[in-house]
This record gives sequence, C-alpha cells and structure tokens, in this order.
Amino acid sequence: MPLDEERRCYEQGLAHFNDHDFFEAHEAWEFAWNGTSGRRSTFYQGLIQMAVALVHYQRRNRLGVLKVFERARGKWAGLPDVYMGLDLRDFEARMRDIVDTVGRAEPGEPPPVEPSRFFPIQLQYDPFTAPWAEAGD
Repeated sequence: MPLDEERRCYEQGLAHFNDHDFFEAHEAWEFAWNGTSGRRSTFYQGLIQMAVALVHYQRRNRLGVLKVFERARGKWAGLPDVYMGLDLRDFEARMRDIVDTVGRAEPGEPPPVEPSRFFPIQLQYDPFTAPWAEAGD
C-alpha cells in the first residue's frame, strides 16, 4: 500500500475513533492492516481489536469486551511503548479503565456504558514524516 493511502486510512480511523464511532474506525484501519505487513500489520490488527472492544462496550456485550481487549493486548505486546506515533501503553491503560468497569459488572447483567470514559487519540509524532518514522517497518 502506498504511504499516502496508508496515511489516509490511519487518519480517517483516528477521526472516527475521536468521534466515538468505533465501528467506522475499525473499518478504516482494516484497509491499512490489509495493505501492510510485519510489525505495522500487527499494530493495525491490535488497534482494530481495541476499536472492536469499544463497539462491544457500546453494545453492552461484556464477554466481547473482555475477550477482544485481551487479544488486542497480545498483538501489541511485542511492539515498542510508542509506535506509529501512538503511546500504546497509555492507550492500553485507558482501555483497561473501561475494561475494568465491564469486569466489575454483575455476571449476567449488561455492563453500564459510560461515554465519559472514552478518550481521544493524540499522536506524539507524525509516523509518516518523522525522522524515526516506521514507514519502512
């Protein structure tokens, strides 16, 4: 996938995520995932799964949130703390805050949805132009 196309997909997904439209974020990032390989592909796969966990959260699907979040964490386990401009460990901690509320819900009861727990993604650097860019990754 050409870098300009990957950038477009990544940024579209970020915009959707920040608008709390997690399903559309996941859709945008799928194009980037399918067009990349190696660590970048693994990064996108984890990011997609994080967004899907939030879709499950919005739908009050307790088991979906818990399972998909753990799979996403596994994808990011081998990546640097900050990758593609995103602080992965901070992102995981923010997601853990949501997941923990789901885990505290009574079994059989749908977890409460608290939109105030949603958080914006702010990149620490432009992964497509920074000197340390992962573009060749």
